[in-house]
Amino acid sequence: MRLIASFVLTLVLSFAVVPHSTALIEATVPTLDLYQAAPSPDNTGAANLDYAYYCQCTDYVRQRFGLFSSIGWFWGAQDMGPYLQANGMVQVSTPQPGAIAVFPGWFGYGINSYYGHVAVVEQAHWSGDSAQLVLRGANQSWAGIWSEYGCYNVSDMYHIAHSPRYAYIAYYVWPAKPWIAQPLSISDADHEVAVGEEITAAFAFQNVGGTDLTIETAMAGGRRGDSWDAATQANFGGSASIVLAPGEIYHYTGTFTPQHVGEHFVAPTLKVDGAWLEIPDGNVVRYTVVQPEITAKPQIRSASNVGKDADTAPADGDAPTP
Repeated sequence: MRLIASFVLTLVLSFAVVPHSTALIEATVPTLDLYQAAPSPDNTGAANLDYAYYCQCTDYVRQRFGLFSSIGWFWGAQDMGPYLQANGMVQVSTPQPGAIAVFPGWFGYGINSYYGHVAVVEQAHWSGDSAQLVLRGANQSWAGIWSEYGCYNVSDMYHIAHSPRYAYIAYYVWPAKPWIAQPLSISDADHEVAVGEEITAAFAFQNVGGTDLTIETAMAGGRRGDSWDAATQANFGGSASIVLAPGEIYHYTGTFTPQHVGEHFVAPTLKVDGAWLEIPDGNVVRYTVVQPEITAKPQIRSASNVGKDADTAPADGDAPTP
């Protein structure tokens, strides 16, 4: 299934990096490199046949995953593995939904004997350590053809067997990657809290990569001020260690009781491999800490005071405490 391209569009798949403290609890300030993010496939308009065209199998995979880089360019489908790795993917030994499957030309079962084939694993039905796969791709059969990701010749291919004893298919996935599933929010709706008032922060994040994601701790990390370099920390409680399987979501909640007045901010953060990261696409919540309102204690008048001047100043021991 030969890849035919009239042009090459280079797309750098990267995310802006926000410099801040490697450890929100410690105080060093290097620049962080975030993991390569799995793109969010956008199928908007792709089902319209006016914009779809006949695709080779490699066209479909590149368009579905947003792979338009010329880095590690390849000739045929069976040579696509190094290209996928050069563009941020990793090879895994077992199939999973969303993985790209690369077939050698000699595989058989309708696979092109010269170019091989690539497709996306849609389902894996396991029996012991073996599985029957459902693979979605272009130019692989004419049963149940539909339009998707700019291709009008997409179909599912069934009855492809995976076995660890015959590891003839190579699988590629995006590496583990955290992504915000629920924006951060705090319990005080007007974003103004008093010194000594406990507030709660909540957010959720998902592993959108294809391998397990290990998190040392998740935390709503913050500062008093407007940057991570500010001296006064305002961190909410950290979680225990977390391991998220591909697609799994973690819901975080933590509390914080501010002790200083002034402007504060908080953002979703994770500690991974000893470094603190802001979660890609995470939001920042700003709030103001003020002094608590002072309410005068009510005067308790005994029977002996009845009839005396009500404006008499209270004794020192009854004065309001700021």
